[in-house]
Amino acid sequence: MSVNFTVRIPKELAAKMRKYREINWSEVIRRSIERFIAELEEAKSVETPYEILERLREIGVREEDIVVYGEEAEERYHRDMVEKEWQRSSTIQVQ
Repeated sequence: MSVNFTVRIPKELAAKMRKYREINWSEVIRRSIERFIAELEEAKSVETPYEILERLREIGVREEDIVVYGEEAEERYHRDMVEKEWQRSSTIQVQ
């Protein structure tokens, strides 16, 4: 069984959509909602920092052994790793 759901959109968007009458806009919206809900449910299943810390304690990791880096440091580390991987892969010789 299905349920009707009304969505209000700006006139400009409706005009653009009319240019593509062959598109099943209901299906586009339905799939978008399904993807969004899947992302929300996946995000809920991610452990909180407190849950991760508790699991680490359970396996014997001490809190003082954990180093927390800020977002900037994490981004810098990621950029460095991408650069190093590019350097490594660009020097590989294919035979």
